[in-house]
Amino acid sequence: MIGAIGDGWPQSEAEAAQVIGGLSAEVRRHAQLYHQASAPEISDQDYDQLFARLEALERRWPALRAADSPTGQVGWAPVASLQPFPHRKPMLSLANVFSEAELQDWVAKRDEAGALRGGLLAALDRADAAAETTLALMVEPKLDGLAIELVYENGVLVGAGTRGDGAVGEDVTHTLRRVQSVPLRLAAGAPAYLSVRGEVLFELAGFEAMNEARAKAGDKTFENPRNAAAGTVRQLDPSAAGERPLCFFAHSAGEGLEAPTHSALLGARKDRGFEVNPHNRRCLGVA
Repeated sequence: MIGAIGDGWPQSEAEAAQVIGGLSAEVRRHAQLYHQASAPEISDQDYDQLFARLEALERRWPALRAADSPTGQVGWAPVASLQPFPHRKPMLSLANVFSEAELQDWVAKRDEAGALRGGLLAALDRADAAAETTLALMVEPKLDGLAIELVYENGVLVGAGTRGDGAVGEDVTHTLRRVQSVPLRLAAGAPAYLSVRGEVLFELAGFEAMNEARAKAGDKTFENPRNAAAGTVRQLDPSAAGERPLCFFAHSAGEGLEAPTHSALLGARKDRGFEVNPHNRRCLGVA
């Protein structure tokens, strides 16, 4: 049974530290169940009560408020300006092909370089080829949002930056902390340093509902989801990022978590508590 805010009020700072630590973990777990697993265990009212109790305890003992407290996703101070965010490894964009012939040429070149097993043409010519010699491809949508890198040290979110020119982006940690699908702390066992790359965006249903609400309130509506997401993330005041239905989907390798294939990488990201676009499929053979 979840008690009221004043129930069991700690009598000392040491006791408060223990209560805040346990309550933070509980709030974080329920938030992950709701936002990432779509499997809530408690009602919204009970969650709000837990959250309010944590906020009240942190106000009473502000020195005990951790940098990764779940309350940080609701209250985070504005910044004076966006600072540079250097990437330890270049953050590059995807290559494009615009025809089947270009795709065939790309795969053939990768095969010649030994980067992929089995050539496209050989795979297409041998309908009875064994699965282990058939080219495997991971197929997923190209997300149309803003590319973001999240950085964790000892499992705690310490930074978030845009891609920028690939070497240096903009530090948007203050707004990404407010996105509910961005974990502020990872489960035990996270590497000492972990960078996760992905996309922050509005899903269409959330974008349309937000625009409808803005129109009813007499506010100007947004023209398209991508520009709205980019503009929200780059605001100096992070309050809008917490109020708007932004999502973060992890999709690429950074540092600290290796995987032999892209499908394995997506699975590893999901196991770490990140949302992964569910519309993906591993395919054997280009056809």
